[in-house]
Amino acid sequence: NELYKANKNIAQVQAINKKADCFFRSKHNEETASNLAADFLYQTLKKSESKNILLFTGSQDSSLHLSAKTAFEKACREMKLNLLGCVDMRDDEVYFEKILPDVFKKYNDKIDGIYITSGFSSPLCRYLEKNKIDLSFVSFDTDENIKHYIKKGIISATISQNVSHQIENAFELLVKHLMTGEKISETVYTDIQLVLKSNIDRFE
Repeated sequence: NELYKANKNIAQVQAINKKADCFFRSKHNEETASNLAADFLYQTLKKSESKNILLFTGSQDSSLHLSAKTAFEKACREMKLNLLGCVDMRDDEVYFEKILPDVFKKYNDKIDGIYITSGFSSPLCRYLEKNKIDLSFVSFDTDENIKHYIKKGIISATISQNVSHQIENAFELLVKHLMTGEKISETVYTDIQLVLKSNIDRFE
């Protein structure tokens, strides 16, 4: 905020801090991502009598994860998906691994599909693989661990938010503004994509 007082040309990328002043934000749209995930789960469970979904989120202290949760809950209502519950895994893999046995003890056979709004999904992938649990699972991001579990069939689909593109967008827009005075929207959204086993090679 002190820097912003001296120079307004500051862009925030992806993990937005609403308490920090900036000129504009470059990020993915959590609502679109949540709708994409809900639609995928709806399509995969379309012919199933049971459509129970468990949502895992990153830290609810984050406005990004809170927005994603709200949007996913709304999408589930609209698509007649039954949201069993929402588990905050705190973006902490050690904590996440610790709580998983109790989470699955509570919901276990009721779960038909899972969406996680955080890229820290490795503990969940390991748990599903170890316990031979097969369900429709939408994860987030496209790092090497996630690609590995998509290729193994543990993850059904993942969402690519393309952080590199967000950074490129922020840089290019700032340069244009400085050179030409071009106005920039308060929030600039980048494309997101649904990544499957069939197109994972495009994200290598």
